[in-house]
Parts: sequence; structure tokens; C-alpha cells
Amino acid sequence: MRFPLSQCQQGIYYACVTSSDTPANYQNPVLFDLPSGLDREKVRSAVYDALCAHPSLASRIVVDEEGTPWVESGSFLPKEEAVPMITVRSLDEVEPALGAAMDIYGEQLYRCAIYQGAEGAAWLYVDFHHVLCDGFSLVLMLREIERCFNGKKAAGEWVDGGTIAQEEEALRADEARMAEVRDWDAKTFPAAAAEHAGRYAVPDELQAFPAEHRQGRHPGDHAQMGCR
Repeated sequence: MRFPLSQCQQGIYYACVTSSDTPANYQNPVLFDLPSGLDREKVRSAVYDALCAHPSLASRIVVDEEGTPWVESGSFLPKEEAVPMITVRSLDEVEPALGAAMDIYGEQLYRCAIYQGAEGAAWLYVDFHHVLCDGFSLVLMLREIERCFNGKKAAGEWVDGGTIAQEEEALRADEARMAEVRDWDAKTFPAAAAEHAGRYAVPDELQAFPAEHRQGRHPGDHAQMGCR
């Protein structure tokens, strides 16, 4: 099933496809030392259960014939091998690959693994692409892993990105409501409104990203209205 990108996702997507020099800046890689006495199989199972409770993470970005990006859900539903247990001589062996850039178009947009080293050393590695999981969402995911590790059921998703994007699309189609939103935004964040006042005019460098493919306003608006 396909959904439009939310305003925040559009901004991240645009930044990723136009700044290939540093695409990994839009990921959230974290590495945790695991105590020697911790049940690693239980950790692996907890990560897997948390992933299964959040199907939005199984999405990917696809582009249609007209060049419009969409979120396609269910492309990479977790399997047992989604959280591999990998034996290494030392962390130095895998460090160059940690945080390696993900292919926003064709690749699974999260990576999880448990690395087992010598003398009982072990590490949990998780990395989620920002287009599907921001910093706050990452914290929630880590809490979900903790819940599952402690034998509790993951809270799961009460709303997904597709629903939010559809609500945003409906909002943008309502000019009166959009005027209210902009007025509220300007009053609530006056400094930001002044700083971004010129962003509603499409700058020259964005002309290559056709307006009809933005599903709304250009990415300057996404920074103001979608990324707080």
C-alpha cells in the first residue's frame, strides 16, 4: 500500500537525494555495550518483537512514473534474520560499516544486529533512517525494546506515518484551515516565522524538484511547519 510523504518526510527525502555527499547524516545509528551476563538471545528476541510491533518501519520509498516519491508500506516486514547475531574478532572489524549510508530507494531503512566479540564482549547495534524514524521515535523504539526484554507486550503504533500524511494532504486542501495554521504558527513561533519568511518563494535550486511532485509546498515549508 502506498501513502504520500508527510511534510517532514518530504524535507528529509529532498535533502537525501540532493546531498549525496553525507547521506548518513539522516540516519540514527546507536551502539550499546551489552553486559557480559546479559542474555543476548533474549535481547535479540526483544528487538525483533519491537520491530514487529511497528510495521511502519517496514516501509520504503518508491518513485512512480511521474517522479513522485511515495512511502510503500509492508515492503520489509521483519523476519527472524532481521536481527542477526554476528561473531567478530573485535569491534574494529565492523566499525567502518556502522552508520553506513542506506539506499533510500531500494533498501530496508533500518539495521539491527548483535555483535559478539572475544572474552564475552557484545554490542547491540540499531540504525533507523530519519525518513521513517526521527530522534524522538528512536527513543520510543528503545523503550519498546526494553518493554519486550522485560516480558511485556510492545505498545505498538496507534497512528502511522501514512495516516498523518493523508491528514496533512486534507489540511493543505482546506485554504481556510491552512490560513489558521499559518497564523497560529507565526504567533506561536514568531522568531522562526521571521527567519523563514522568505521560504515560501521557491528558490532557484529547487526548480528541478517540480512543484507537482512535492505534494504541497516546497521543502522550505517543511522545515518551518513539519520539523519542529
